[in-house]
Amino acid sequence: MNYTVSLRKRGNKWSYQIFTGNKYHSSKSGFKTKSEAKRAGDQAALKIKNPERKKNTFKEIADLYIDDGTKEETTKRAYKSWLKNFEPIYDVEMLKLTYVDVAPIIHDYYKDHKYNGTMSLLRFGKSIMNYAIHKLDYDMKNPFEKVTIEEKASKSVKKHQILTESEMLELFDKIENQDIRFLTMCFGLAGLRISEARGLTRNSFKSQFIHITQQKQLDKTVKPDTKSKDGHRKVPLDPRLKNELKKMPVSLDKNQVIVQKLYQSNDVIKVYRSLGYSITPHSLRHAYATMAIQKGVDLKTISYFIGDTLEVVIKTYAHVNTDMIEQGRKVLTNSLT
Repeated sequence: MNYTVSLRKRGNKWSYQIFTGNKYHSSKSGFKTKSEAKRAGDQAALKIKNPERKKNTFKEIADLYIDDGTKEETTKRAYKSWLKNFEPIYDVEMLKLTYVDVAPIIHDYYKDHKYNGTMSLLRFGKSIMNYAIHKLDYDMKNPFEKVTIEEKASKSVKKHQILTESEMLELFDKIENQDIRFLTMCFGLAGLRISEARGLTRNSFKSQFIHITQQKQLDKTVKPDTKSKDGHRKVPLDPRLKNELKKMPVSLDKNQVIVQKLYQSNDVIKVYRSLGYSITPHSLRHAYATMAIQKGVDLKTISYFIGDTLEVVIKTYAHVNTDMIEQGRKVLTNSLT
């Protein structure tokens, strides 16, 4: 039996209605957004279709997870692309999924892909199942939990550098392209993501802070949003970045983005490589956070500055030891005396 979900807006609230053919089945109202109403309606229809949840397929749940798990369109597109790797189990009922079903998919993927990419796919599979277990109340174990892969013997895998402050300043001086130099300083001196740096306008710079409120996507749209709920923030404006801003072309429209050309990560990485650096915009964000830790800034403050959750920051920067933090405290103390 097929169910369809219809959405309707009354006043400032959204509602969904579920129909069997032309026959009304049920409804619910009071949702703040259309997407929130759609997710709730889809989940309700799924429960009606299979009240005991015995016949919901992996694909049905994965689609729900992608719709519910993130509001970022670029992330959704990435998830949908990853999902294609699980096509062999699209029609397998969730409660019947076992290690035997999912392990070959991960292992086959690993034959042609790198370790980190395969681990990302494995985490994606785990997340779909955890969504079913914890949010949709499926009484089952996660079949991906027992899937393991061993890191391949490296042929001299070149890890990305985490630059020191002096190395970073040297990098700035070597970059001739004004736009890329400005973006690079945003990564290393403010901890911005590339989409956030692309979305900066003159109005983003107020007093001694950078106000991060939007990002410029690869489809050239400027969204009044950031990658995560922690993305909206005020970041201290480094004097060196402030001076670089003064050199950038000025537009009459202060709401116009400063960097007009749509640079992607690969564009700036090519420049870094041409100068002999094995770095990325993301590794420069790491350098920013690491330098802040060395100077004694607490992890909660750093998580706010770089727009990540405290949990992510703690996991990522656990390698920064207490000796480095103590050294940072001494530097700050000496500079104030």
